[in-house]
Amino acid sequence: TVFLECVKMFIDVLAMLCVVLIVEVPFGGSMKTNAKKLLVASGFMLLLEVLLEAVFDLAAINQYIVTFIEFVFMFSVVFVCATEKRIRTALLTIPAVFVYMNFGQIGYLIEKILGFGNYSAFSKTDDITWASLISDVVLLIILLLLKYKGHSYMKGKLSLGELILITIFCIFSPVIIVVLEALEQVVQYGGYNLAWMVFVLILNFAVIYGIAFRKKAKYYKLHSESYKSQFDDEYNYFKEYKDNNKEIAKFRHDWNNHMIVMQQLFEQGKFEEAKKYFESFPVVKKSNSTKVLSGNETVDTILAAKSELFTKHDVELKINGSLSRLSTMEPMDICILFSNLIDNALEAVAKVKGKRYLHINVTESPNMLMIIFTNPTEKEPLIEGDTIKTTKEDAMNHGIGLQNVAEIVEKYKGEFYIETPKNEFIMKLVLPM
Repeated sequence: TVFLECVKMFIDVLAMLCVVLIVEVPFGGSMKTNAKKLLVASGFMLLLEVLLEAVFDLAAINQYIVTFIEFVFMFSVVFVCATEKRIRTALLTIPAVFVYMNFGQIGYLIEKILGFGNYSAFSKTDDITWASLISDVVLLIILLLLKYKGHSYMKGKLSLGELILITIFCIFSPVIIVVLEALEQVVQYGGYNLAWMVFVLILNFAVIYGIAFRKKAKYYKLHSESYKSQFDDEYNYFKEYKDNNKEIAKFRHDWNNHMIVMQQLFEQGKFEEAKKYFESFPVVKKSNSTKVLSGNETVDTILAAKSELFTKHDVELKINGSLSRLSTMEPMDICILFSNLIDNALEAVAKVKGKRYLHINVTESPNMLMIIFTNPTEKEPLIEGDTIKTTKEDAMNHGIGLQNVAEIVEKYKGEFYIETPKNEFIMKLVLPM
């Protein structure tokens, strides 16, 4: 009937959306979807279903052929939505399909053992049931919540070993279902099957929890390393500041004695000796840091701590405007924000063969503060929306800095924009005051 065909098409669309989101969220595939892309993909999926119905007599051809065509379409959607390493990301569609099927098997298992209805409740040929429909809707809701409301650590990528483990687990999951059905025929005891069902559910949740825990541990490890680097910068700056003050205090202590000796040499007409004595004065160690007055003490500390890198790579630093209004932000957040942006700029500028510079321009209005970072680049970075795609092997590790920046800007209800004119990189931060 028309109703059954509509239900089947709806389930196929749900399946496609679930597979795409599994690749992006739990697997951490290098892709970026939004409501518009998902709606367009859903529309094309419906069109594909209509064309299959119109061109083929689905009852007369093998259902596996139709399934393969649908899989190719899902593969294509992931490929189009991928932001880098498209083929590698699209290949994640294979384990994603197994995860999706495993989730459906759990719904079927619950329905079968608890006797909620027959597997062919809607249609005897298409295996459409209330359980399959509800499980798809529940899975889609979970994935959308993880995408838009989940913690940042959920965006981390799974390792190859984790993907292989999940795939093997999902492949053998239907075998467990077959065993349970066989046991149902042999052992006429509902409690026995119910115990098996609980075991399977616990096993699935244990695998999910284990992967989520590993992602969380990896995320906080990377963050702790980032914070440690920033704390080290501040510690080195204050240590150098303290050492310099100690030198100044020692020089002041001996100053009067030095002046007495100089006075006696002058009175005796020993001008040459006085000159040599003056030149032998203990010179206060010159600080390696350059005092930069940005209007914010935390920013000055960061710039001073990194001044050796500016000197080493011959980078010109200019700050136009005052950052005094950043005092409304937590010092820790200012440190994270500027440390990461300056580190990224220095890393890019160090590779430039021509003039090297970092210009920070500050524009104020009564309700807004705009900070613009401008630096030259050797080659144009890979940009996807407001995200920089690293070309390094350890993409997750090197992407953590900008992720921290995005979190801080979002915390203060601000926005940031990236522009890449020829041989230049511009990062604009807009923070409401």
